[in-house]
Amino acid sequence: MIRCLAPQENETLSLLTDTQKAYIAAEEKRASRSGDLVFRWDDLVREGEDNTYTNPVIFRWEGKGGESVTFYPKNAPEKARTVTAETGECTAIAYNLLPGREYIWSVDGSDAAHFATAEEHPRWIYAEGATNIRDFGGWRGLDGRKIRYERLYRGSEMDSHCPTTEKGRQVIAKELGIRTDLDLRGEVAGIRDSGILEPYGAEWKLIPLVPYDEILDEAQFESYRKVFALLSDPASYPIYFHCWGGADRAGTLAFMISAILGVELSDLILDYELTSLSIWGLRTRNYKPFANLVNTLLSMGGGCIRKGAEAFLMKTGVTPEQIEAIQSILLEA
Repeated sequence: MIRCLAPQENETLSLLTDTQKAYIAAEEKRASRSGDLVFRWDDLVREGEDNTYTNPVIFRWEGKGGESVTFYPKNAPEKARTVTAETGECTAIAYNLLPGREYIWSVDGSDAAHFATAEEHPRWIYAEGATNIRDFGGWRGLDGRKIRYERLYRGSEMDSHCPTTEKGRQVIAKELGIRTDLDLRGEVAGIRDSGILEPYGAEWKLIPLVPYDEILDEAQFESYRKVFALLSDPASYPIYFHCWGGADRAGTLAFMISAILGVELSDLILDYELTSLSIWGLRTRNYKPFANLVNTLLSMGGGCIRKGAEAFLMKTGVTPEQIEAIQSILLEA
């Protein structure tokens, strides 16, 4: 007879690590960091430990080793996943669960057990070989509405400097269900003619972008117009967009998307600074190109970051209808 031991019945688990929680809580420290950063967004250098992985859920039981664990959100059995223990072991590990959900789980032949995940954001994603992957979901936007989970993801590339394993690509393509692989890297133009996720059924879209206040250059408007046209099409989702490290070009695009969704400036800044937990070094709100972009958008919006982001995007040729479509796709009703 199999008896489920952990998670304990009705236990609530955090998917954030202690390192991530401590970083999020250290607002005063983050706000005071110097903006004199030295890095090249088009030639990143790895440094330090990667702290951008989700906390796993560890299942334990007694009675029979080597079994499979099936688990799913209480109200979504169609999203059931299975993880299998090593031969003879009574432990299995699962990553990338959804925050704020009640889960049901069982080991082959056992009675169902129950646990919950804490309502915390961001939702980090673990995909072997990749880094800095985040689900957009969970942040509060317009009228207090939450951004939907499982629609839009940002992160690192999956080849070259961040070669994902087959298992990692399966997570991104299949587990996340990605339909569109939006590649922001200008450096692969003329070198790559297909995307890493195409064999798994995802469509590759190469639209090179630049980061920070460089997007204010009129020469960059066409690329932003193309990206936001793609984002306004419901058939494109779920979307995974990436540059090299998911830090600067992807970070700037993430900032702009979340801004038009109505996310508060303090949360936009936190989301940008969370890249500091990755292997690409420190990012701070005081970095001059980032601060200049924020101040310019605030000026364009009369002190409102959402209105400033919308004004800038419309200046590039993005239509109000496209902005409304993106809000409708990504914000809960």
